[in-house]
Amino acid sequence: MSSSPPVPSYRPDIDGLRAVSIIAVVAYHAELTAFQGGFVGVDVFFVISGYLITGLLLKEHLGEGGLKLAGFYSKRFRRLLPAMLFCVAGVTLLWMLVARGVPEDTIRFAQSIPPALFGLANLHFKNRIGGYFDGQAAEIPLLHFWSLAVEEQFYLFWPPIILLLGLWARRRQRAFQREGFLRLVERALITICLLSFALAVFWVADESQRQEAFYLMPSRTWELGVGALLALRGLNKSLPPRRTPSWRVQGLALLGFLAILIPVFAYDHHTPFPGLAAAPPALGAALLIWIGGNRPDNGASRLLAAPFFVQLGLLSYGWYLWHWPLLAISKVLMLGETPPLWARLAGVTASLALAWISLRWIEPRYRHPGADALAPRQVVIRSLLTLLGVSVLAQSLPWIEKNLESPSFLRLAERADSRTDLFKPCHTVYENIGSHPCVLDPDSRVVKKPLIGLWGDSHAYAHFPLLESFSARSGTKSVLYSGSSTPGLLPSPDFFLISEKHTEDLRKYNEKVFADIARKVKDNAPEPVSIILISRWTAYTGKRPLSVIDETLFLDRRKTREGSLKVLRDSLEATLTELQKTGVHRILIGLPFPEYRYRVLRCARRGYVDCSLPREIFENHRQETVRALRETGERFPNVRFFDPVPLVCPTDSCPQTFADATGEIIPVVFDDDHPSVMMARKMGLQSEELLRWLIDETNVK
Repeated sequence: MSSSPPVPSYRPDIDGLRAVSIIAVVAYHAELTAFQGGFVGVDVFFVISGYLITGLLLKEHLGEGGLKLAGFYSKRFRRLLPAMLFCVAGVTLLWMLVARGVPEDTIRFAQSIPPALFGLANLHFKNRIGGYFDGQAAEIPLLHFWSLAVEEQFYLFWPPIILLLGLWARRRQRAFQREGFLRLVERALITICLLSFALAVFWVADESQRQEAFYLMPSRTWELGVGALLALRGLNKSLPPRRTPSWRVQGLALLGFLAILIPVFAYDHHTPFPGLAAAPPALGAALLIWIGGNRPDNGASRLLAAPFFVQLGLLSYGWYLWHWPLLAISKVLMLGETPPLWARLAGVTASLALAWISLRWIEPRYRHPGADALAPRQVVIRSLLTLLGVSVLAQSLPWIEKNLESPSFLRLAERADSRTDLFKPCHTVYENIGSHPCVLDPDSRVVKKPLIGLWGDSHAYAHFPLLESFSARSGTKSVLYSGSSTPGLLPSPDFFLISEKHTEDLRKYNEKVFADIARKVKDNAPEPVSIILISRWTAYTGKRPLSVIDETLFLDRRKTREGSLKVLRDSLEATLTELQKTGVHRILIGLPFPEYRYRVLRCARRGYVDCSLPREIFENHRQETVRALRETGERFPNVRFFDPVPLVCPTDSCPQTFADATGEIIPVVFDDDHPSVMMARKMGLQSEELLRWLIDETNVK
């Protein structure tokens, strides 16, 4: 290795490369159609960060003073924290002034602030919201902090590794030797990169683990590591500056550019990512950095070093921080709809202006503090205490919102949220199948009595209150079996839902449910046991939900719509056949419940939107699914159907709220498609005759 420093002096082309990255990311988030793969800009950022940070670390470690962790982390805090706090404070103020009003959204926002500030956003959002490309993710103001968290976690483990490798090299060589240390770091880094890349490919291959691959640092480390390898190799040794023909240098630079740009325009949210698909943009960025450090006279490097791109690159950190929250809040105000193009462009422009304010007046004061600067350790301690204080204060946002809101809206919100304490222990808890928390039993002293089992997904859970008053009036015991995205079916051989793991879990769960039903039929004799099957049937037949934030949930994404309907028919027929064989008395199939475009509380908060649903639209939406359910169920003599639509939509419109006897406004749904507790109770009172049929001992029909 040469004695030259691992990283050369200021590189304007790298700031230009930052500009290309941020343009791709912002254009993607602004939903400009051509930039459907713009999310790869983050991967370019990772390579740049790995290159610059590793160069600084090695330069310090090989210098006279050596690498000091406190000094390194204090510089990181000075670089990142001021703009970050400015952004979080501004977004919080904007949220409370403009977007507040829906308690669950504000609670979610407040809960996201501590992990965003402490570099844990990727873990938080992976566990709380699911996929980055899911519809509802676009309304979370601090979601983009996940990528900053990946970098911060890299900063946390990489400097100590360099220090440890330095100690190991010193012990092996009895005296510190620069060449031996760098070779050791290089081998360790190559090993880390290979393991990280293999993990990313492995996770992406399994659809159920793609969230881990996208969000988590171990599967992203190789991208930062590619940049680190560039810094480690010493750029002036990587490409002979004189002997390589100019045409080859120009060709390699163009190849690097295309490796970034083609994915930007060719990828979309269906691309399995990261894994192999992340290699072109990451390696393209590495190629541009590599060539630009040795032959800056090439066309690509000259373009990147142009003043426009350099200035945009200097603004890239602030622009990244601000652009997403403004776009997310605008989407919240639009109830999940994509704002018009002018509004998105206005948000992008405003975020760029805020980035300029941050770079001009906020960041310089802390990045270059002057002679009276605090010691590095004090900077670290005070920064951590500041982050802790802001995180604690953020948790008061729901309380502040509650005290600013009108009493009528708070009562509506309370009614919509009352589901959280009702039968919660039953939902998706396998060990509770048939146990006490999932049972309504008005008189437990009577051991044997008519029993009704409600079986299905989260819609079954939401419908369970319709059995409350009926159980009390009729002396009937009621049991709930429900799981998220778990329809009440014994799946046919072709059944496939979401992923192999989810499908297998569903099979095991429903087999346990069926076994418990069979056991109850036997133990409850001679009293009858009947079953109600309720699920969001349209979601399992390839039908895109009406909601603006829901994702399509196919019964099998590999099948046509007709194929998915056939799987539903076959699975339902098998389920009804087996239930009949076990001696189940009667079966009631709940037809699809109305689905709305918007969530009920957001509609109530934004009075400028008509949130009712034309009945004709929903009838058309569920038509094929209803036909499949009816044609299958009508072949069995002990099957009837429960249709909630006439109860919810008494006219040609389906309102989202209704007034009770006292004039209070009651939500029909607690989100956009699940009945609220009060609506479910109302449907129970209106369906007395049908529920009586379930426990009637007379002839079946």
